[in-house]
Amino acid sequence: MNPEQKRLITILGIAAGAALAVGLYFLLPGKKKSLLQHYKEAFSYSKDELQTMITNFHAEMKAGLAGPSTIKMIPSYTGKPTGKEAGIFLSVSYTHLTLPTKRIV
Repeated sequence: MNPEQKRLITILGIAAGAALAVGLYFLLPGKKKSLLQHYKEAFSYSKDELQTMITNFHAEMKAGLAGPSTIKMIPSYTGKPTGKEAGIFLSVSYTHLTLPTKRIV
């Protein structure tokens, strides 16, 4: 199976799960509250849990810049803008689906 097929299967799986959840919501009126409560609880975090996630994410980003890590990082060798920049600048951002580019004059 090629990567495009895997991506399509993933998208279809997510769509099927969402459709099932919506269908259950409307077909089972007595279960609405418990279904919504289930998803609310699944995506709710305390401030301490969120702070732990943020701390761990920052640590992984720093580790990724230093070498092997679970987050792949590419260092940027550009300085901070000063406001005195001149000329034409190109911006490229790569994601798994698109490659947006910008030309700034």
